[in-house]
Amino acid sequence: MTSTSTPIGHPSQFQLSIDLKQPALDHLALLREHNEHPEYLQKQAREYAVYRYETFWLPFLAENVDLDVLPPLDILFVWHSHMLAPIAYA
Repeated sequence: MTSTSTPIGHPSQFQLSIDLKQPALDHLALLREHNEHPEYLQKQAREYAVYRYETFWLPFLAENVDLDVLPPLDILFVWHSHMLAPIAYA
């Protein structure tokens, strides 16, 4: 069997057009902060966070597209999960 795809090179050969260091550090900080709240892992808390995300946060953002605000941590984590797997979330 022959492959027509281009082989992936060594990571040191990748050239990025943006600096990902700060976004990666911000991502780790979010995960670390969420990890400090084990109550968010309980089923009822997760379900309520999804409810608040869908019912309040998404409509709020749709009406206020120019605002640069962050939601509460539980909703932020739902949004984060949604962005990582939008098809699975639907």
